[in-house]
Amino acid sequence: MFAGRGADTAIARHLFETHRGHRSLIFAGARGVVETITVRLSEMGEAAGVPEEFFAHHGNLSREHREHAERRMKDRSRPASIVFTTTLELGIDVGEIEAVAQLGPGHTVSGMRQRLGRSGRRPGQAAIMRVYVKEVEFTGASHPLDALRVQTVQAVAMLNLMLRKWNEPPEPRRLHLSTLLHQVLAFVGQHGGVAAAEAWNVLVRSGNFGGVDAALFKRLLRQMGDPAIGLLEQAADGTLLAGPAGECLLESRGIFSVFVSPEEYKVIAEGGRNIGQVPAVNPFSPGEMLVLAGRRWRIIEVDAKRRELSVRPASGGNPPIFSGGMSPPSDGVVEEMRRVWEDLSIPTYLDATAKQHLLEARPTYDRLGLRNAMVARHDGQLLLFPWVGERRQQALVLALIRAELEPVPLGIAVGISVDHENALVATLSDLASGPSPDAMALAALVKNKEIEKFDHFLGDELLTLSWARDRIHADGLPALAAGLLASLARA
Repeated sequence: MFAGRGADTAIARHLFETHRGHRSLIFAGARGVVETITVRLSEMGEAAGVPEEFFAHHGNLSREHREHAERRMKDRSRPASIVFTTTLELGIDVGEIEAVAQLGPGHTVSGMRQRLGRSGRRPGQAAIMRVYVKEVEFTGASHPLDALRVQTVQAVAMLNLMLRKWNEPPEPRRLHLSTLLHQVLAFVGQHGGVAAAEAWNVLVRSGNFGGVDAALFKRLLRQMGDPAIGLLEQAADGTLLAGPAGECLLESRGIFSVFVSPEEYKVIAEGGRNIGQVPAVNPFSPGEMLVLAGRRWRIIEVDAKRRELSVRPASGGNPPIFSGGMSPPSDGVVEEMRRVWEDLSIPTYLDATAKQHLLEARPTYDRLGLRNAMVARHDGQLLLFPWVGERRQQALVLALIRAELEPVPLGIAVGISVDHENALVATLSDLASGPSPDAMALAALVKNKEIEKFDHFLGDELLTLSWARDRIHADGLPALAAGLLASLARA
């Protein structure tokens, strides 16, 4: 664990000292982090007078550059390490790996386990993973979310769960329409044409897509056969054939995978000033607030085609430094994070700095009363701690956006200005006393729904349905609202 302004340099130095001369994978998350870390590692190698052995690998790099990095990794005669996003998790073989490093806590336990599994495959060789977490220096003026050491606690929670052999449970009712669309087209291409009933029996009725029924499958086929889409055509006898766009896709290299490297959205302020970038996997809606570059911004427009957010400055106190712009992990990880805060034990795998961060986080948790509360007040903001995972929190955030409360997603928490407190009470009361909101209506508020590789073929109606089923869990929102309402009354 590292703290302070020199954290990036300290992390790069530790990576250089522990991974130089070895064969390793370094997961850095965002493309900008990949480039920054790779440059620093290369500079350290030049200063030490050693051969180049750290290489960047992400979706914005040319295929030649990525393949060069992959060839170097396969060359067992020389050490090499790749600093990557998710591009090396897509079935690419880079040979035997001695160790894995991860910058940040990651998002899923299953993803962390998969990365660990890339190392230690030779008999007698241990699997090694080093997790690096940045935190800000603790002061009396630290934002509660920074003082809670959320990054450290999440990393500890995920490592605890991984050691207990826990994984996020499967969700068999999810639709995965982008993947199903790909499979239909690939099935047609494989056989030169198929009957719709045969495609249904092989792809869906067999149980591969448990959330899709016959009516939805027909809707997907009609969408693929729309002349404006052109993926499918139907012969006079009913056989499904590849349409013009389908033939082009089947002839391209892009047909061989359904994975895509995560995109990022540029954040543009008034006057065209580029503020920075945020992950496209986060849902964005006009009226929502976000934290970037040390301040709050109100989203004015979402341009999904240009991958841009138009924003303007928003009032409010000092935001957290590292907690903004992140989605919360799953329900199980959030539950384990609370146990880490409330426990007294210190995991033996932590270094001295991480142990100190944990000892700082627990008094903050108690000072905020979070053992028995879901709301805290700080600097003109109400901090809502729903204590739920990503899909449940997303339903809450979208419901607050619909009520024009300008919520600020802050990872484990959601910020609301105290100026909206009366409106928040009214909104939570309505949610608590009514039925669960319609997930389709909430999903319609999201303007950047094209996340998966083939989402752009689905059309808005199917894409909204897919978001409502796969990314939002609204069923428990009345009970969640009631808990927040009761806690708010005591805050």
